[in-house]
Amino acid sequence: MTAAMERRGPDGQGLWQSTTGNAILGHRRLAIIDLTESGRQPMSSASGRFIITFNGEIYNYQTLRARLEQEGVVFRSTSDTEVLLALYERYGTAMFEQLRGMYAFAIYDTHSNSLLLVRDPYGIKPLYVSSVNGIVRFCSQVRPLRRVLGKLTVSVAGVVGFLLYGSVPEPYTMFEEIRSVPAGHYMVLREGQLSAPVLYCSVSKVLASVHEGAGRVVNQPCDRYTEVFRETIECHMVADVDTHVFLSAGKDSTAIAALASKMRRDVKSLTVGFPEFVGTPMDERPVSSEVAKRLCLDHREVTLSLHDRKTLVGEFLRAMDQPTIDGLNTFYVSHALHQSGGKVALSGLGGDELLMGYSTFRSIPALVRFCGSHLVRRWLGGDRVRRLLTKQLSSKAASVFALGGTMSGAYLLKRGVFMPWELSHVMRADAAALGLERLGWFESLERLTSGIGDKRLQVAALESQMYMRNQLLRDADWAGMHWSVEVRTPLVDFQLLKKITEGRTKGLGWPGKNALLGGAFNTLPRSVHVRRKTGFSIPEFDPCGSAEGRRTGYREWSLRVLRHYLQSEGVPNCEALRACAS
Repeated sequence: MTAAMERRGPDGQGLWQSTTGNAILGHRRLAIIDLTESGRQPMSSASGRFIITFNGEIYNYQTLRARLEQEGVVFRSTSDTEVLLALYERYGTAMFEQLRGMYAFAIYDTHSNSLLLVRDPYGIKPLYVSSVNGIVRFCSQVRPLRRVLGKLTVSVAGVVGFLLYGSVPEPYTMFEEIRSVPAGHYMVLREGQLSAPVLYCSVSKVLASVHEGAGRVVNQPCDRYTEVFRETIECHMVADVDTHVFLSAGKDSTAIAALASKMRRDVKSLTVGFPEFVGTPMDERPVSSEVAKRLCLDHREVTLSLHDRKTLVGEFLRAMDQPTIDGLNTFYVSHALHQSGGKVALSGLGGDELLMGYSTFRSIPALVRFCGSHLVRRWLGGDRVRRLLTKQLSSKAASVFALGGTMSGAYLLKRGVFMPWELSHVMRADAAALGLERLGWFESLERLTSGIGDKRLQVAALESQMYMRNQLLRDADWAGMHWSVEVRTPLVDFQLLKKITEGRTKGLGWPGKNALLGGAFNTLPRSVHVRRKTGFSIPEFDPCGSAEGRRTGYREWSLRVLRHYLQSEGVPNCEALRACAS
């Protein structure tokens, strides 16, 4: 399993085995903090009782370390890993609330012969687990588990989830025998029994703490928020190697670059462009170059030709850990950074989810208001709506209205690749029905918005815990790590979210993109402020065409990805779906 993840950690590897032989921990190292041998893993605590294997970064580890040293703890390394061990030895699972970072780790207790598995609140770092034939295995990726588990059963819920969303929603994977540890949860293996996931923190619960009407966006610089954003970027720059910024022409990465350049003079930036976009608004290089020059960044531009992309797409499909219709952009820019020798990059990922930058923050509440209006509901009838939802939405036209009247349904209409009633066109109808039943898509989305009064914050909960978690963050992890690049996301930070919600309860507006720009607002070129939002697009998906053209392109791509993934796993597409339906 560790050999299968060499690209995630090319700087070293380690194995630890218990004296009884019943537990083995493995690790691949990408050295970023404490580059010496003392930072190697698996690592044991000073007492020898606890052993850890850890993926991620604890950004406030220096503060935590200083406090522990005041309490008498003596450290043998300068790594954040050893700080985790010391915290767990003192506080157990109560330590989670003290952590600021992205993490998935396992800690084995040699005294109680128990194992703790834990994942960060946003789910930035993945963690998969299987329990087959009395053996529990866990890993940062699905495919290394697949290698050692042998023949597995394709998950019909995973297939349906992928066709609905363009990514496999957690806790499902493409295989019944492998599940994801849910974000913000931990599990304990004791006496051969793996516990159910235990929730320790939740994005939805934080958003539910803010009163209704809190989704009003204040889109101007604010001293309080400037400091909050500055703090998260400073934390995410902690490293013993060079830090780069994935610089697009958008406000999120531009603000990160601007704030980072005020803290350090050696900030490097990277932009990827495509020859097909030259002279169009989709070309991010002119604006990025202007920003880099204004901020005095060590800037590099990479242009990927069609030939370059064809080669990289083939590798992308071969390396894909779980099927996804996204991730190519991160794959491209991570490859470019790897080619230049970089290891760490700050990304603007998460800015739209946190700062309400997507059109969905306006369109979804509007759709819910319209479809939920008295006249529309009277026309359809309340019983009619409920019957459609429980019968898996067999009537397309009426289903649009039925879905649109609920936040969860409207979200699927806006974010869905295939609609539930379209699944029988691409897979067997009985398999589609079974997958929808097991997935429970409507109920799972409803849980994410439960207790949140403001409609825009409900959208924030859905975008953060569906699209961002299952697609953007997961793809940033495996696509970056394929090139031995750690993608850091300063705007996906649980402590940042809590500070923003605290500010909102004190009467401040919810920060928008200009609040993120803060003190850099007036120093950045006008082109940043006036440029319309395009996202990091690539030529293959017709970004300049119609919305229907893009939707068709993504549907065709999703089917290609699914077929390739199943075939690469030794399970031809049609045969797999027959197995699922049986």
